Amino acid sequence: MPRSIVAPLFSTVALPAALAACGSVEIVPYDTPGATGGGPAVVGTGGSGADGEDAFPTGSGGAPPDPVPAPSCTAAECAVSVAAGAPKCAVAASGKVFCWWGGVMLEERLTGGPVERPGLDDIVAASGLAEQMCFLHATRRVSCQGFSHEGQLGQAVPVGVSSAEPLMLRDVKDVVQLSSGHHHVCGVRSLGKVICWGGPSPAPVLGVEGVGQTQAPIAVTGLDDAVQVAASVDHTCALRATGEVACWGWLTTGGEAVTAVKVEGVEGAVEITAGWTHDCARLASGKVVCWGGDTQGDDGAREPIHVLGVDDAIQVSAGYNRTCAVRQGGRLVCWDASSTATPQEIDTGEVVHVSVGYDETCAALASGEIACWSWRDGGDVRVFGL
Repeated sequence: MPRSIVAPLFSTVALPAALAACGSVEIVPYDTPGATGGGPAVVGTGGSGADGEDAFPTGSGGAPPDPVPAPSCTAAECAVSVAAGAPKCAVAASGKVFCWWGGVMLEERLTGGPVERPGLDDIVAASGLAEQMCFLHATRRVSCQGFSHEGQLGQAVPVGVSSAEPLMLRDVKDVVQLSSGHHHVCGVRSLGKVICWGGPSPAPVLGVEGVGQTQAPIAVTGLDDAVQVAASVDHTCALRATGEVACWGWLTTGGEAVTAVKVEGVEGAVEITAGWTHDCARLASGKVVCWGGDTQGDDGAREPIHVLGVDDAIQVSAGYNRTCAVRQGGRLVCWDASSTATPQEIDTGEVVHVSVGYDETCAALASGEIACWSWRDGGDVRVFGL
């Protein structure tokens, strides 16, 4: 069983060090400079199978990730989720996408605020990392923009070609959940298969023996009951219908695996998230377990460890060296990847969804607005509407 490693979270609001140093959370204008986002996280989605079957296979312990809670706002466009991994865009309740970063790889902050992306009006979720941003459509198709450095835009464009506009990937179909890694993208199909494309990486991130790079989607070996996939820089993980987790690539538990191997000590998981060198799982009980190294130099805990004080999580997101969880009632807590980290409550208002990136973290609020802050820029919270 996982062991507890951090002190209980007190009921009083405790700001992270970067915010506490300021004395209070300062709401600043949208165009405050900030660092780029990055790093993976997962947004889940459900639906029916292509032939009328359940979108997610049944099992003894697993379940699809909980749906995003509905915001309470009445504005024309309410944000319901933030792009996983690279929190630079938001999906609205209408299915439209609004981004506050521009450029081919969303590398330029837009000083005027979020801008609607034309042609995207049926989006369920978005996910990005370093060189691409991909969108999951209600039709279960996938479109991506960015640089096809290693084929991560699929067969929409040749390798080495970039696109500033999302292009539909013609051979990527029947996808019910999506996650974008560094140079690869993976998706879960309606009957539980995981497909990946892109690469290569120094690590075997595609989960198939002898395949280092492909523009066409390829099925990960040994997975036919997946309900969620989480892609990262040098590894990828999948949540199985049994509530177990399997990973491949450069494992955060140590070592390397070409095909999916079970993460020992994780049972009853209902959501997973992959950081750069650490991973976390939300359990059916509402507790969160994490494992892996610390980017600050600590080797970290190779086996899953309970995050003490978090026992009512409804969503979790891991990024470069930090993890955040949305708790019941929309409370947000975050902690760094160190094995001695204590979760700190962030006073952003009621949160319905959070995405942790490389440096910046953004959350969709119940008000329909977006809150973003950077740990390296003093932690000032920017709140803005779509």
